[in-house]
Amino acid sequence: MNKKTLVLTIFVIAFFISISGLSAASSIGSSTISVSSSSLTVPQGGTQSVGYTVTLSSGTSWGTEISAKAPSGISVSFSKASGDPTYSGTATISVSSSVSQGTYTVTFDATGDDPSTNSPAISVAVTAAQKVNGTSAITLSKTSVSLSGLNQTTVGYSVALHNGTSGATTLEYSGQGNLIVSFSNPSGSPPFSGTMTIKGTSSATSGTYDITVYATGTDPSMAKVTVDISYTASPSSSTSSITPYILGSIVIILGIIGLILAYTIFGNSAEKVRGGALAASSIISIYLILFDSTLRTVAPDHFYGLIAFLVLSIAGFVVAIRGKSLQKYANGALFSGSILFGILMVSDVFLGLPLSKSSGISAAIGWDYLFGFGITSASFLSVSLAFSLLFISVMTLAGSSLKILKK
Repeated sequence: MNKKTLVLTIFVIAFFISISGLSAASSIGSSTISVSSSSLTVPQGGTQSVGYTVTLSSGTSWGTEISAKAPSGISVSFSKASGDPTYSGTATISVSSSVSQGTYTVTFDATGDDPSTNSPAISVAVTAAQKVNGTSAITLSKTSVSLSGLNQTTVGYSVALHNGTSGATTLEYSGQGNLIVSFSNPSGSPPFSGTMTIKGTSSATSGTYDITVYATGTDPSMAKVTVDISYTASPSSSTSSITPYILGSIVIILGIIGLILAYTIFGNSAEKVRGGALAASSIISIYLILFDSTLRTVAPDHFYGLIAFLVLSIAGFVVAIRGKSLQKYANGALFSGSILFGILMVSDVFLGLPLSKSSGISAAIGWDYLFGFGITSASFLSVSLAFSLLFISVMTLAGSSLKILKK
């Protein structure tokens, strides 16, 4: 090959190489990323999705790969991570349960033959983990029992978590026969267990009755369970005792006397009387709140009302002795609250505990429960004594508070 031919060959090869290079260079373009939302809210341990589109903005469509930059504990997956623009997909953002609550930024980017000219960011607000409710299963140690007269029988129960997350769950019951039912441990987070006590009453008649037990709250029971009760009334249970009426009347009279004496004869020591009466009523209230399981299960409204009275009376007393500018109002509140409590307590007695599950069992149920002193089927000595002393101390608190208010 002569020299001219060699030079011409090199020139032609160089020309085609340059043309090919220019063609290849002109085929590489750029893309733009767009997202369907600029912010998301994701609970700890949860996921959320956002749509995205990679659009060719210049040049020729070749391949791109989309990726995301996210803080530790936050991951992003793409339904279509690569392709020739234009293409779309869904990005799933997952937040670990260990990520602290707060706001984080996730940034998208595309690389490859058509890299993105923008990097859109999404604000991710991480919130507290969502509580998942579940269901519970109740198991009874017996499904049938026999009972007679004023006696009582017990049935063991257990509440187990069937699925979901364990939360606040409360046992309830429905039934017939004028029988009294109480739970030793009426509420908790499954699993928990206890004893159901079924007691005969003076107003119950012979027959076969069903007591249905179920759970409500965060983990309601998936099915109700039933206890069949074969009840035989005794001759003595058909006759109501007048003892609760006599004892209850005496307690009510003593309460009124306590109010009068605290205002008159002991008025000169009203501050000391008020302090003693509050201490007595508080101790008795705490005893009933902790140990009277019947109050919790049969009369929950009364149970929470007693807690409210305890808290408010103590708060009023503290303000009365320490808040000089509010002493008059605090004593007025102590007097009004105590009088109202006493009136409601007496009303419950006469109306037969209208806001309890025992309402309608018997007209005497209020007298029996509060003032039966263990003599009647619906009463316990300790509970009746506690309620009697509570009424007297509350009325004394009212009288002493009124005396201080009038000074």
